[in-house]
Amino acid sequence: MSLAENIRAARKRKGMTQEELGRRIGVAKQTIQKYENGIVTNIPVERLRAIAAVLNVSATELMGYDEVSPVEEKQDELFEKRKILFDLSSKATEEDLDKFIKMLNVMLGEDE
Repeated sequence: MSLAENIRAARKRKGMTQEELGRRIGVAKQTIQKYENGIVTNIPVERLRAIAAVLNVSATELMGYDEVSPVEEKQDELFEKRKILFDLSSKATEEDLDKFIKMLNVMLGEDE
């Protein structure tokens, strides 16, 4: 199957509309339509990873590959961790973020 067909199939398996998928990754419904109709095939890597994360599949699965390379597996893992940090930071207070940054600086040996 093509990338377009795989995105459509994964979205439908998830029971999600094009509009909902678009909203969850920050693009318009029309963009998802273009991806699924094969009009746009040069999807930015980070957006492809976001689509994969929302649809709970790997980017390689969307591209039609069965195996996940160790590099892509690590990239997917890092992407998920960044997503978690972003979600948490969007709910944090300024004081929480300051404490977190100080903690990171200590961990990196850059404490003041």
